[in-house]
Amino acid sequence: MATELPRPGVEVVQEFQTVSPTIVTPTLVPCNIAPFFEVIEVLNADGTNNSDAQLTDPYEQLELTPPEA
Repeated sequence: MATELPRPGVEVVQEFQTVSPTIVTPTLVPCNIAPFFEVIEVLNADGTNNSDAQLTDPYEQLELTPPEA
């Protein structure tokens, strides 16, 4: 069986190292951009209605009729 001869002037060196992670703390200030809604429980812990969860202002929606084409 023929053996492979190394090429002249070519050296292959493999070096394995373990890299230790660098821990950095984030420097960005958090910024929330979204609509937020307050979640209010309907019932109190004793099972009675939560008065803070009741709607006090009636919501009025105007009727919208699309024009006929």
